[in-house]
Amino acid sequence: MYYLYGIDPASAHDFFGIVVHEMSTFSQMPRLRTLRKITGVAYTEVLNILENGYYDKKRQWREGLFKVYPPFHISIDYTNERTFTDILVAKKGKEKVEKVPFSDINKQMLKEDGLFIMRSGYAFPSLDAISDDDLRAMVKDVIDELRREQFEPSSKEGINKFYHPPGKHNDMAHSWELSVHSCLKFMLKGKSKPAGYSKGSPVKTGYQTPELDHFKELRRKGIHIRQAHVVSGDIY
Repeated sequence: MYYLYGIDPASAHDFFGIVVHEMSTFSQMPRLRTLRKITGVAYTEVLNILENGYYDKKRQWREGLFKVYPPFHISIDYTNERTFTDILVAKKGKEKVEKVPFSDINKQMLKEDGLFIMRSGYAFPSLDAISDDDLRAMVKDVIDELRREQFEPSSKEGINKFYHPPGKHNDMAHSWELSVHSCLKFMLKGKSKPAGYSKGSPVKTGYQTPELDHFKELRRKGIHIRQAHVVSGDIY
């Protein structure tokens, strides 16, 4: 089994988001495996959580994510909070950790990656089927943040500006998009550009609407956030 990570390190007043998908073959649709949403913790402690483990709110020991789900590829936001990423690269190697600065063109690439994977049949796990309350809430956060994400046309042809509404967060949405980006890199066996952003791709969005809600545009194009029924334990 291959585990594909997306990590959005926390900046001031934000959450440290971690999303993990799993795939067993290059052609398999990615399956959401687990998530973490961390706040008020130093980078060194986050690394300890990932590599070694931690006690959850119920004082139960949880093994480190990297132990339970050894990362095959990690895509991580490399815009402002770069120290954690540099430490991760030093530990895991630059061939395993991809730095993704959140420029306008890279943000659009990640949106198109998400659009591509949803068009391909990706489905979130059913919230009702997730037995863990915290994980259920985090999956809901991802879906809600994706639905709230806003964009406006840019002066650069085909490249838009993306952001979240005032007072809201998009850390988990970014982590999900980064994990999807890792999945697409895996599906293409390490080729330079994910399928969702290859030039001339039939999924290139080319938004031409002033509408601010990104997912209103996706719905207009016939793309919906789907949920699939899964048995309890598929995500934990």
